Amino acid sequence: MPSQTPSAPEATEPAPRPSLGTRVARATVRNWPLIAIAVAGLVLRLLFVTVWWPTCDYDVSIWSAGGVTLEQGLDKVKNPDRECFDVASGDSTFYFGQGRMIADGEGLGSPFSYLINGEYQPSAAHPPGYSTFLATANLVGLTTVAQQRAASTVLGAIGVFLIGLVGQRLAGRRAGILAAALAAVYPFLWINDGKLMSESLYIPLVATVLLAAYAFWERPRPRTALLLGLAVGVAQLVRAETGMIAWIMVPFLVWGMRDRLKGTGWLKLGALAIVTAQVVVMPWTLRNLTTFERPVFGTAGVGIVLLSGSCDAAYYDEETLGLLNFKCLEDDPEALGFILAAIAPGSGDDESVVDYQAREKALAYIADHPGRTPVVMAARIGRIWDLYKPGQNTDVDVFLEVRPRGPTVWGKAMYFAMWPFAIVGLVALRKRRLPISPLLAIFVMTSFVAVISFALSRYRVPSEVVLVVAASVGIDQLLRQWWDRRRRSGAPATAEPANMTA
Repeated sequence: MPSQTPSAPEATEPAPRPSLGTRVARATVRNWPLIAIAVAGLVLRLLFVTVWWPTCDYDVSIWSAGGVTLEQGLDKVKNPDRECFDVASGDSTFYFGQGRMIADGEGLGSPFSYLINGEYQPSAAHPPGYSTFLATANLVGLTTVAQQRAASTVLGAIGVFLIGLVGQRLAGRRAGILAAALAAVYPFLWINDGKLMSESLYIPLVATVLLAAYAFWERPRPRTALLLGLAVGVAQLVRAETGMIAWIMVPFLVWGMRDRLKGTGWLKLGALAIVTAQVVVMPWTLRNLTTFERPVFGTAGVGIVLLSGSCDAAYYDEETLGLLNFKCLEDDPEALGFILAAIAPGSGDDESVVDYQAREKALAYIADHPGRTPVVMAARIGRIWDLYKPGQNTDVDVFLEVRPRGPTVWGKAMYFAMWPFAIVGLVALRKRRLPISPLLAIFVMTSFVAVISFALSRYRVPSEVVLVVAASVGIDQLLRQWWDRRRRSGAPATAEPANMTA
């Protein structure tokens, strides 16, 4: 019989890549619990800004040239309406005003100078991210304070979903659901949505940074390094201090990869992530370097921040130790002049000059009190983590930060309740050989910001995201241990709740 030659296997075509619509549909089905919780979180936030803490009657027309006098503006900041949300209280004034200026084609200017005398004065008091979001809201017709507060609650709901994804990636589906549920109801993650503050946009971006960091850890390659750098850079355009994350988080991550990559591959990937973050913020940096008299890299508000906590009232008054102290500005004619020079009409000084002068004055005071500075810094760390005078810190949130007392007390109770679970979660992640450096890096960043400025719980927001994620992992770990003990003790067999590992 003639021999038969085996025929070559027929070539098979690779399966076609699913369409974008198909992939979105599959992701929606897979993550429907997180989506449902995010929607519930949105409802809670909308109730907060419409029923619980409604918007004060406000005449938006004052945001035109010469709408108010300097005296009227300062009086409004000092004496806000506390029964409803008054946009003329703190940084919310800046964001609302600059968002309107951008939408009107006036650019990134100081809303105070524009509001008081109609003059355009370039500003770098805050990065442009959140103001740009509010400008977009203006352009689509959401021009009132109430409408923009509602738009910010959507950012909060997106943050809930993304925080859930972080928990799911670290410890499985159950941990993700727990993380989203905690984020949905935790007041310190939604109270700023009602204040027109940059934290509304910052929270989902911090969660995105964490997702990118763990994606980079799981698949260390140029694409994931670029995504991590992109996430850090975009977050830095909302809060300038985020730039520290690139220098704290990335080195620890890539050092842990050195045994998994050939040669200096780990070093190259780390450099790629850091450089990408700098490239993202480069347009903002170049704009500042070419606009102002003195160099401005992140913001032009560092000097005033330092000066607000660098005087005898802030260093030696035990009641306000470690806090923002307005006496540092009000009781010193020179310091008060720095503030007025930044906003007063016809001052002739740009923000970089004012920032430089304020920074030099603050640093001189710190240098003159070397023995007291460590005590003040320790108090700031204690306050930012509510380990020092937590009751007084609550009063500061209510009266200085102009927050409703109910959500503030509720948030403080949840904050303390979550910490034991968060510690369990961090230990569990470490035992599973997952890096906790991305989480700890954010804690370090928060502590550093408090040390060099002053302690406000709002500065703790990025760490609140980490706290929620770590607590959800801890609760999930305790549930696993409880189930294992029941199984070993011979308890009646029941199905363990589904927990899909990411």
